[in-house]
Amino acid sequence: MNRRWLSLVITVSSLLTIAARGENPEETTTLDRPEQSYQLLPAGVVEVRWGKLVAQLGNNQAFAPEHAEGYNGILSIRHDGGPSLFVPRFAGLNLEHVNTGVSFAEKELQFEPRKHPMQLRRIGEKTFELYQAPLPNTGLESSTRFAFREPHFIDVTFECIPRQEKFPYAHLNVFWASYILTPADKSIYFLGRKKGQKVESWIQGVTPKHGELSTHRGAKDRRHFRHDDPFPLKLVYNESDYEYTLPLYYGRYGDFVWIVMFRERDRVRFTQSPSGGGGGNPAWDFQWFIDKPRKDKRYRLVYRAIYKPWIDRDDVLREYRGFVKSRRRE
Repeated sequence: MNRRWLSLVITVSSLLTIAARGENPEETTTLDRPEQSYQLLPAGVVEVRWGKLVAQLGNNQAFAPEHAEGYNGILSIRHDGGPSLFVPRFAGLNLEHVNTGVSFAEKELQFEPRKHPMQLRRIGEKTFELYQAPLPNTGLESSTRFAFREPHFIDVTFECIPRQEKFPYAHLNVFWASYILTPADKSIYFLGRKKGQKVESWIQGVTPKHGELSTHRGAKDRRHFRHDDPFPLKLVYNESDYEYTLPLYYGRYGDFVWIVMFRERDRVRFTQSPSGGGGGNPAWDFQWFIDKPRKDKRYRLVYRAIYKPWIDRDDVLREYRGFVKSRRRE
């Protein structure tokens, strides 16, 4: 059997195996699935073009001319030759923290994903993954699949497996950061309301300073997570006075818009900082809590990011409806 036919047989076999599990192959990763084939990209960075967009996806190595070691995800993204949204030294959709509510004197233990190698894997022409072996402290093994789809979608699946039984506060928190390069408006916007009220409107998410009123949870999310106090990651547990009613937020960047949308059942929390990326560079972040995690169980988060020319808020809602429709097969 020649190499081409062998590759086809492996691919078909992989899809049949996943289908037998009742899962959508587009929303699963190579994590804990040896039957899925991939190509390892040792350079750790790849350029992807789709529609009018071009992006760089990278692991947590340093890359010339200025990308710093430790940051991963979307290093840059441009629409039709326009400006890149992200601070060149840092990244967007960057896997920043994995924590259990425990405070550590060693700062690097609060930033574990930065400190340990990641593999960049090619799954298809425009589909890639960032894989990270179990972290030494929290024990989290993870793989993030990025599927770049026309005209302007980045469909992301994050899967993780706790490989240690270390949850003193009965939760696991995973946190992503997007560092925005000097936008005219540092705010994020979402449909929501002030806590305790019923009237829904577009909320301008603004925080007075880093770590104050930083996190917006969903209106149906009544969970409260115990943690060490004080806790060094001020953004994680510090909540605002507002809650969202639709699981999406957007930020304006000149003539463009960055939209991130989620499944309601994942109960993601939006988090922001006016200075997370340095002076004038806000962070438009989000975080995901796993309740009562179990060792060796696989968990999954699915979301979509969009970068496109700004139209209006009705267009943002149209994009969200399209995302919801694409998830109905689940």
